[in-house]
Amino acid sequence: MSEHPDAWIILRVTIIQRGEPVEELRVLAGWFGGYMKSDRWRINSGIVNVEADEHEYRFRGHSGFVYVCQRNAYGLSSIMKSGLRLTERLPQFRSIELLEDQDWTAIQL
Repeated sequence: MSEHPDAWIILRVTIIQRGEPVEELRVLAGWFGGYMKSDRWRINSGIVNVEADEHEYRFRGHSGFVYVCQRNAYGLSSIMKSGLRLTERLPQFRSIELLEDQDWTAIQL
């Protein structure tokens, strides 16, 4: 399965798993609903693999979902900001850092 967000950013998060802090990178994605639908957002399960071509990145998560993200769509929409504020209040998230756009194929996972 794949997701094709209209906007996206990468987060560095520290979460608590089995009582221990774990740092990982995650995609925060947003979709613009338009006239008939609502805007929506989602944070993926954690990036395990990155592939790319000249137009897009493909981020595979722990869950198996692939986020297909256009290179020119890196940014934070209003609905994504709201989702980020909600996520920051969840007890399993110890820290969340928004990362600057970069060559995501060069990151260490």
